[in-house]
Amino acid sequence: MTFQIKTLRGELKTLGIQSILKLLGDSINDEIVLEGTAFRISSAKWISSANASVDWVMTPLPITVSSQEVFALPKVIEDPESAFLTINNVDYLFGVHYHFDGLNLIWHGAFSLEPTDELYIKYPLTA
Repeated sequence: MTFQIKTLRGELKTLGIQSILKLLGDSINDEIVLEGTAFRISSAKWISSANASVDWVMTPLPITVSSQEVFALPKVIEDPESAFLTINNVDYLFGVHYHFDGLNLIWHGAFSLEPTDELYIKYPLTA
């Protein structure tokens, strides 16, 4: 996977996943440690998912009381990092603004939620 990014001087630069891994890992030894396991940076490759379709589930999570921080989920989210939390049409980050605890979504309280706020969780349907 490659992407383009513009420097502060306005020049376009093309980077790949290996560039990011080298920043985060040890480029001299060609390794990065993720979740306690060492991986070879040079082995990273993009796996195309162009033919794979994803069915998304979008579920409203009602806010019943002011400052509510715990929300019941209809099912356990198997891949938490693939989920999107949207509040009033703004997306929030997993691990930063919220996390999952079994069948609950825990809001980290970046701001106080009110019953008038619209909160949705969107996640890919898994078998």
